[in-house]
Amino acid sequence: LFVTAGPDAGIIEYHVDQGPWQEQDLFTRWSSGLHIPWLHILAAELDAHKEHTLQVRISGKNHPDSTGHACRVVHLAVNGGKK
Repeated sequence: LFVTAGPDAGIIEYHVDQGPWQEQDLFTRWSSGLHIPWLHILAAELDAHKEHTLQVRISGKNHPDSTGHACRVVHLAVNGGKK
């Protein structure tokens, strides 16, 4: 998940293929001073021959240094072979 992580970056909750919900903090050590492009790998080693579903929601949590709960998705990265 490519995001822009700025001073107000929050924490997302996500799951893949109805698996357990997991958290990902989008705030980086550079986020306080700028909006930085950042890639988060949310799943790996998925079967490339099957369809997968990613569900993302914004949690009410944030990093102690963050000023908000923002999630700015720029791109969705998918790595895998052709079907």
